[in-house]
Amino acid sequence: MAIEATRPWARERSARTRRQLILAGIRQMAEEGIDGVSLRAVNAASGARNSSAAHYHFGSKLGLLEAIVEALEQDVAMVRQPLMAELRARPAADRPTPREIIEAAYGPVMGLMFHAEYGLHGIRFLSRLIADTGPELRVLANKFTGPLAEYVLEMLIEALPEIPPRVLKMRILFSLINLINGMSDVLALETSPFGDMSTPGSLEAANYFIEYITAGISAPPGPLTEDFVAQSREIIRTYSELGQDSNQAS
Repeated sequence: MAIEATRPWARERSARTRRQLILAGIRQMAEEGIDGVSLRAVNAASGARNSSAAHYHFGSKLGLLEAIVEALEQDVAMVRQPLMAELRARPAADRPTPREIIEAAYGPVMGLMFHAEYGLHGIRFLSRLIADTGPELRVLANKFTGPLAEYVLEMLIEALPEIPPRVLKMRILFSLINLINGMSDVLALETSPFGDMSTPGSLEAANYFIEYITAGISAPPGPLTEDFVAQSREIIRTYSELGQDSNQAS
């Protein structure tokens, strides 16, 4: 076995099987959720001839998840890095605008929808990873969002010096969740409260989304007003009482 594994054809077959397992894992977990898919099910869906191929390549379901996140992050980074490098190389007099930074950083994630192998499943897997898992796997999700967040923060601190870094961090985190979850449900535009708002073959929706994210991140920070605090507490009180009424009725 050791001798066979060193042969080029054996290495190519092993790499091909590993890739098939990763793609099968993305598809199944995107459709059924992270917890709803077993390593054995991924193995069967991949068409691997060896019933233990998934265990051989990844060791465990966590190992498969790590491989999937790494594959997605590498592909996005390959597209994102030259875009970000071009912005960084600009002279001080031509500093990138917040819009340009968001385009270069978030555009490659949005573009995963058109990946020849992942398609929408890649985005939906990431959404599942964020929503369906507990704190122990949030670290894994951060392996994808972390580099992106750092890139954006570094450049936005220069582009928006008037906004405190903590505010930028919070807004970036909100925008990343919005980005991944929003893109994963992009087909909902076809049945929106306003009717069919989809724009097949057009970048109109993507442009609106980039504008929306940029405006939210760039807005001047406002104070925590007394009216907002009072209204929020009233909402919380109302819902708390509704829960109590329900429990008493039962």
